[in-house]
Amino acid sequence: MSNLLQPLLLDADSRRLFAVYHPAAGQPRAGVVICPPFLHEHALSYRLFALLGDALAAQNIAVLRFDYHGTGDSAGGDEEFTMDSARDDAVRALSVLRDRAGSLPMFVLGVRAGALVGAALAAAVELQGLWLWQPVTDGAAYLDALRQRDDAERHSLIRYPNGGGMKDAGVRDTLLGFHCSNTLLEQLARARLQPDARWRRSVVLDANDAANTLTTKHRITLGPALTAWADRVDMGHFPVPPVREAAKELAMLAVSV
Repeated sequence: MSNLLQPLLLDADSRRLFAVYHPAAGQPRAGVVICPPFLHEHALSYRLFALLGDALAAQNIAVLRFDYHGTGDSAGGDEEFTMDSARDDAVRALSVLRDRAGSLPMFVLGVRAGALVGAALAAAVELQGLWLWQPVTDGAAYLDALRQRDDAERHSLIRYPNGGGMKDAGVRDTLLGFHCSNTLLEQLARARLQPDARWRRSVVLDANDAANTLTTKHRITLGPALTAWADRVDMGHFPVPPVREAAKELAMLAVSV
């Protein structure tokens, strides 16, 4: 099989998902499904996790990245993206990874709000471990932060020199430019990330002072080069060496199980 990344379309009725498979460079040692973040953070971090997929594959870890139904390049409209559908999509992505990579130790990497999806996957199926990258631990607090950022951007005189958002008619069915269904907002507001006994091995990747509400044996400290994107609304640059270093640490933890 080619070691080049492979774009895929995962078919299931009308719920076609776009995915990218990163085959292990050599004999595969484990597999990882990446559950991406939501809304604008998905676009902001796309380059970062494409780089991470390549870096993990170089460590002989097979990786599958995917877009949730109703997001990115997958089928479906914005209103069809919910927390429940995202969990179902993650289950499907894991099944595809197992078909391609074989009977290897399987992990899920949940990014930001994708950590809530990854935790739901870990609770539903047998996994070797759960990796959480800058995880959102409280969905309601996360929504409040998004709404504050949205309001600031709408009223920014730098972004809108003529007042822009000041003339907003008050219709707020979007956050940071992305439509959100009432179902998504309601489910996200109720979501909490709480350690579960089925998390056989969890790893938190974050800055030193973040995600302290999660007790876990393994932590990987990420510098600003790999964390600052979550506080931005524009695309940033991701240097390759820190990405490769994070991948190397994750690979070491995966094979030490």
